[in-house]
Amino acid sequence: MEAIPRNDGEQYRFDAFCKAVLRNEARNYHRNKKRLLDREKSFSVLSMEELGQLTSVDHYPCEEFVFSTYGCDLHIDNELVANAFAALPKQEQSILILFCVLELGDGKIGDLMGMSRSAVQRHRTKTLNELVSQLDSDAPHMLYWQSTRAVAHRMHAFPKGGKASLMAFSEPCGLDRQDHPYKLISVEDTRFLHCNIKTLNLIPNCMAMQQAVEAGCDEVVFHRGDRVTEGAHSGLAILKDGVFCTPPADNLILPSITRKHFLTLCDKLGVPTRIAPFTVDELKNADEVMILSTGTHCVGACELDGKPLGGKDPALLDKLQKAYQQWFNEETAK
Repeated sequence: MEAIPRNDGEQYRFDAFCKAVLRNEARNYHRNKKRLLDREKSFSVLSMEELGQLTSVDHYPCEEFVFSTYGCDLHIDNELVANAFAALPKQEQSILILFCVLELGDGKIGDLMGMSRSAVQRHRTKTLNELVSQLDSDAPHMLYWQSTRAVAHRMHAFPKGGKASLMAFSEPCGLDRQDHPYKLISVEDTRFLHCNIKTLNLIPNCMAMQQAVEAGCDEVVFHRGDRVTEGAHSGLAILKDGVFCTPPADNLILPSITRKHFLTLCDKLGVPTRIAPFTVDELKNADEVMILSTGTHCVGACELDGKPLGGKDPALLDKLQKAYQQWFNEETAK
């Protein structure tokens, strides 16, 4: 057999070529990686100020009213405020838009509108006072506020250096009529048992409330097995043999501030109280069923799942309703 001649020189040159290619590729990779690190940052290392520059808020015409002047837009998402603003003369509207949106001083506003600084200041102050007086009333209003851990890129862990943000608004909100008892439906309480659904905690409450609305009812009676917990957006209590009964403020209900005030009120009025779980059957056989919330104070119930409910102790229910309303009026008048 004839031996195949070896060509060590070709092998060595090919080996050197491969090593050079790999070495240059590695050098290019590290150079490109360094360039990206110099020019790119992870959201997690950005400061709150830097994140703020990357965010924007969408404005939808169907949800707000827009007033314009000198190419500047003022967006108002409250219909009551928007109607009051629309009733202002155009000159006053322009002054407030330039002041609130562009944050211009009275002198610069005067230069734009051909007015003196003192005239702008006088119109602005008078108009703002008139708006406050027009919007201020003795009618019941709802003050809603909520705080978040911070405004930041979506992440599960708390953002470093994040500062809590507060959202608050006030709007007219009349109390429900206490002489119109609620109709109720019963719903099994499966809240916080939906780990298979990536959603917000209140979705089960909203779905249950929608079920009540579609059934022509006003609230929900949540229950875990036989035990009554609370409503979709209210606390529950019952009157039985002259005793005010309410579930304990444990991990199955949201501690209701209205419930707390009624317990204090009952002590002052000499009405016995009992803090203990009660069943669906006990609720059905109660003398009265009370729906407690900030927006209703206390409304009785007349029906559960289409069957009559309560109505056996209207005198005590009326006494508690009037006493709570009197206390509320005195507290809010201070």
